[in-house]
Amino acid sequence: MDYSSKFTGFKNSLNKIQSCINTLLLISLILLVSIQIILRYVFKSPLLGIEEMMIFPTIWLYLLGGASASLEEKHIECGMLDSMIKSPIKLQMTAVIKNLISIIVCIILCWLSFDFFSYSLKMWKLSGTLSIPMFFGESSFFISILLMAIYSIFELIKNVNKYCNMKEKEVIET
Repeated sequence: MDYSSKFTGFKNSLNKIQSCINTLLLISLILLVSIQIILRYVFKSPLLGIEEMMIFPTIWLYLLGGASASLEEKHIECGMLDSMIKSPIKLQMTAVIKNLISIIVCIILCWLSFDFFSYSLKMWKLSGTLSIPMFFGESSFFISILLMAIYSIFELIKNVNKYCNMKEKEVIET
């Protein structure tokens, strides 16, 4: 099974969609801040509720940023095992184990965030000033963690393939 040919297209499509959403969210956040600055300091008349509107794109940007880190495989990691384990095959095996742990954690968080997603949809809470449905911000948890789980699965498949290729190469060399 060739990882790159099976999943690269799907992964690239998700990346393009996610990048477009991030760009739109960032532009909307910049516009909201600019409008608030102009209204407050130029016209001396701040618009009530802009801060409340800014919460939603901020939450989405923060959580989609975590999903982007998963997509680009740029997680924060300690790297202690890398300094202790010298065998490339054993290091690759630890990468597979790290991916499995990540997937387990993502599945648990995905399940919990789906419960929160369902609760938010059912309750349909509204924000204080503008009565914006809180669902729009709260749904970001489930969607972002689901993306992280998908990207972790892609990374696991890649690392398992790399491990198998290393083992195969080791068998051929001996």
